[in-house]
Amino acid sequence: MSEQSEIALGQQNHEAIVEQYGGVYQDSKLNAYVAEIGAHLALASERATLPWQFTVLNSPIENAFALPGGKLYITRGLLVLFQNESELAAVLGHEIGHVTARHALDQKTRQTLATLLVSGIGAATQSGSAEQLASTVSGLTLLQYSRNQEDEADRLGIRYSTAIGYSPYSMRNALTSLQHGAELEAALSEETDATETPSFLRTHPLTQDRIAKTTALAATHPEHGKVTTAEAYDAHLEGMIYGDSPDQGFIRGQEFIHPTMRFKFDFPMGYKATNTPAAIKIADKNGNTGILSFLSKEKAPTGFDYLTRVKEKNNLTNPIDRATVNGFPMARLQTQGTVNGSPASIAIGAIDWPNGGIVLVRFISKSTETARQELDALLSSFKRLSPTEAATYKPYRIHIATLKSGDTIAAIARTLPKSLKNPEAHLRALNAWTAQTQLIPGMAYRTIIEQ
Repeated sequence: MSEQSEIALGQQNHEAIVEQYGGVYQDSKLNAYVAEIGAHLALASERATLPWQFTVLNSPIENAFALPGGKLYITRGLLVLFQNESELAAVLGHEIGHVTARHALDQKTRQTLATLLVSGIGAATQSGSAEQLASTVSGLTLLQYSRNQEDEADRLGIRYSTAIGYSPYSMRNALTSLQHGAELEAALSEETDATETPSFLRTHPLTQDRIAKTTALAATHPEHGKVTTAEAYDAHLEGMIYGDSPDQGFIRGQEFIHPTMRFKFDFPMGYKATNTPAAIKIADKNGNTGILSFLSKEKAPTGFDYLTRVKEKNNLTNPIDRATVNGFPMARLQTQGTVNGSPASIAIGAIDWPNGGIVLVRFISKSTETARQELDALLSSFKRLSPTEAATYKPYRIHIATLKSGDTIAAIARTLPKSLKNPEAHLRALNAWTAQTQLIPGMAYRTIIEQ
């Protein structure tokens, strides 16, 4: 593939990637800061003349990745794990390395790239098939690089970052910070389905061998004097949204609240929820799954119209029921299909939303009765929020505070929002605190507020 074709491939798919990850994070200073570091690193690379672009994505998922031709992305969820600017530079350098080495165009990863570019909610919302309905939650498959490619990107990233003055040990330190994020994910695994969202460590596997290699590589480079303090980096994180954003809605206990669209619903006990920009998925240990998404009025003027289209497209004979949910018109359809090769029942509810479009709820189960009952229970919990009610729900945000005499991790954790699960695990990941960390009065640290 020529360089111009490579650039065009990245440009053609930029908007789709941004949409999959909740849009660009709306903080011009933060975006400019990341872009400046990235531009300096790119100038130190072998392909400095590519039209490099660096985008901060509005997603709590911890990830960074690149498209061919110089399009690089990093999520706010990953930014909060780094302890200083040098760690950020190391990961950006690593991603630049993937581009300069043309890893995405390697024959082995080309098929995965094709998956990345065509995956998403689109196919699932345009067809009534069980397989597609079951795959609604993003489906985003990021490039899975080989071990050799990861090693090469590490080597290149260390070369680029040290060339502009950062410590050669920054990549090792970044990997350590990412380990803290993995420990948080493990601590929360009983409350959330951690396997549902792609993270940096799943698309860039972390091994002790890799940490050892980056440490050995660092020893071959001179140590530079550029100072990158936590305080300077933290200034860019103050006030950053942590976790779900208002535009994507919040999970709070057994509730999902969308303050921007002004609605809420309850999901049944025993179900774990995963929130993505494309959809909300709930699932229990028996494999029963509910999926909620929103379709614009351009795709479906009413819920009845949408289900009629699904019925006609899939040659279904099942009737469409019409009803109301807390005053909103609703259409409902139940059908049979297969999911992962096994028979399944799919119950679909489509609620007409006041300003146009529909709220689409699907429930998939081996049991016809369970699919219908769980769908009806979820639909009946729907509630429209008044502007005043919606305004009471605030996102979590990062706040930089100062340790006081007598502070302990447990004591600080008690000051975090009550709805935040396992607050100590969040504090440890955000601050890279371990059992050996001494909390010194006067030291700055990251905490979480609801504002």
